[in-house]
Amino acid sequence: MRRGVVWRDMPASPPLPPEFEAEVNAFERRSDDVLWLIARSALTKSDQRAFSRLNRLTQERSLTAHEQVRQQALMESYDHALVRRAHAAAILKMLSLIHI
Repeated sequence: MRRGVVWRDMPASPPLPPEFEAEVNAFERRSDDVLWLIARSALTKSDQRAFSRLNRLTQERSLTAHEQVRQQALMESYDHALVRRAHAAAILKMLSLIHI
């Protein structure tokens, strides 16, 4: 019941790609512990370094085709992680406002 109330009262968000929509809709059935893990998740240290390096390189020169593909993949991973974290954090915030 508690989660149903929270999910119903969640503010509307912009449309998400179908694969993200299905994933974040499943968050309603996740435990608080899992939601906390998701809310605190991040890119791996290796991916963070690679992403930073590629972003620095764009300031110095044009990226190669391979580097552009890698940068785009890392950007998509970052965006996905951000969407997941935001939705998990929003659910946790709403749950903390309801005392049942």
